[in-house]
Amino acid sequence: MNGKSLLQKYTYPRKDDPAALYAAKALFRRYSDDGLSQLGGQLAYFFILSIFPMLMLLSQIVGTLNINTAELSLILSDFLPPDVLSIIFDYLRYASETKSTGIFTFSAVSSVFIASKALTSIIHALSRAYRTDMNASNIKKRLLAFLVTLFLAFSIIISLVLITVGKPLFHDILAFFRLDTVFLELWTVLRWSVSLFTLFCTLYLVYFIIPEDRIPRRYNIIGTLFTLISLLAMSLGFAYYVSNFSNYTIVYGSLGTVMLLLLYLYFAGIIIVMGGELIHILYQRGNGHFEYDVKDFQSEAKL
Repeated sequence: MNGKSLLQKYTYPRKDDPAALYAAKALFRRYSDDGLSQLGGQLAYFFILSIFPMLMLLSQIVGTLNINTAELSLILSDFLPPDVLSIIFDYLRYASETKSTGIFTFSAVSSVFIASKALTSIIHALSRAYRTDMNASNIKKRLLAFLVTLFLAFSIIISLVLITVGKPLFHDILAFFRLDTVFLELWTVLRWSVSLFTLFCTLYLVYFIIPEDRIPRRYNIIGTLFTLISLLAMSLGFAYYVSNFSNYTIVYGSLGTVMLLLLYLYFAGIIIVMGGELIHILYQRGNGHFEYDVKDFQSEAKL
């Protein structure tokens, strides 16, 4: 048995495998069968297009709400490389100093339009993961992308307010009820809990509305948790690696930061699609449908 057949032998999903092992093997095969590496590049392209209009909109919100960008930068420094943060917040500080109704309107419209295009590409990729007709109901998909974009924008605003404005407000509430200030330490837990819950709801909504079949809630929750945990782990690991081990600026110079951002968005897109793949794998297995059969493995092993 050659190396390829040996690899297939130990990574091929079997009906008698435990659910977790079967899902891991099927996810490994779907990564190549569904071309997730190519989809990651496509999603990264749309993500990078939607970032700058979104930053324009956020800058106007930051300027209007007088949000402390220094505190926000300190919090996000655990998840993003310093050079990427520097580009984002330099732009935010510059744009927030120029308050204009015209800029706000243009940035709001363009960010929603381009972000909806990015989400349309996500819906297209997840439609493949769910094995549904990707060409059907294009109007429905665009409408869903638009609604999810609005929900995502609302979630970002809520998170910004919680991160920067919530602590003084929480302190005032404690003072009003004459509670011990030790409860103020709870704000850190509460802030991140609400922010993560908002992100969880956004991802869950995406996974819930796309498939034509009504997938049981438990599978959607598992897939959403997988995506959320993977995104957090990838962000922390990516930021730590870049800060401590990578010398990308020596090789790429000023383009290094942009390439870092593209690489980050590339992996984020793959993780989001893998969450949908996992949901469909578990759903199919729960219904007794095994897409990879032993006969398929035997036929491939002979090749």
